[in-house]
Amino acid sequence: MTPPDSSSYQLSEENLSVGDELQRLCSQVQLSWKEEMRLMGWLGLSDGMSVLELGCGPGFVTERLAEYLPTSQITALDCDPLALAYAQERLNNRETHAHQRLRWLQGNAEETHLEDGLFDVVLVRLLLQHVPDPLAVLREAWRVLKPGGKVMVSDIDGEMWGVAQPTFPQLRSLYSKMGSAQAARHGDRLIGRRLWRLVADAGFDQPELHPFAYHSDELGLKAFEWQLDPNRLLTTAKAGHISGNDLAAARIAFDLFYASDEAFVLMLGFIACGVKCASRSPSRR
Repeated sequence: MTPPDSSSYQLSEENLSVGDELQRLCSQVQLSWKEEMRLMGWLGLSDGMSVLELGCGPGFVTERLAEYLPTSQITALDCDPLALAYAQERLNNRETHAHQRLRWLQGNAEETHLEDGLFDVVLVRLLLQHVPDPLAVLREAWRVLKPGGKVMVSDIDGEMWGVAQPTFPQLRSLYSKMGSAQAARHGDRLIGRRLWRLVADAGFDQPELHPFAYHSDELGLKAFEWQLDPNRLLTTAKAGHISGNDLAAARIAFDLFYASDEAFVLMLGFIACGVKCASRSPSRR
């Protein structure tokens, strides 16, 4: 990720505690990984490829990549020393040889200082919505990819995140405030609609954009608790973008939702992909 003061996400400032936020991030990966991995495999990710993961955070995706790609060399980069230290300690202590194929780097996704043309695939998962210059990240991905290599970008769009039943119309203004708060912190919660264009503008050929969905009928309602937890709003509340009344309303809605016999939630993500063509350079517009 970008330096903490220019990113809309910081591990140490989210949720009630770092421990709670780590739980949420782990749950987030468990929810969507099957569909993301299916789609990335269809787009060409396979074992033996060299992979760079930009914005690896605490390593929950890195761990899944190491399992899915048992012979691949994986480089995981993040700007947050706290998240990176957690990832290294947790995975290096596992009774597995996967850590021998992992390389951890602290640095910025916009300027990795890695050599040109090192990787077959660059994965950018839930990072672009948090950085002030998503195009700079994708141009860097283009630079470090081998000719013919692919970038795979997984992210969300806050206005197309999914559906929940029962609905609570009184929370609509709260969602809008959340987007404004993220924009004030150099982020873009609506990045999903821009992914295809960003991949193309970064110089990649054959840009593609594909949705993926995951829902409580298959995974169980409890699996979504950490993602819907109103404590996720604490950072927004502390910054003054939402009020104490907003936070109280969100907590009431959370309790009512889980008390409903008809409760259902579906979440939607997007993966964009592009191919590096050696004869084309990244756009500078």
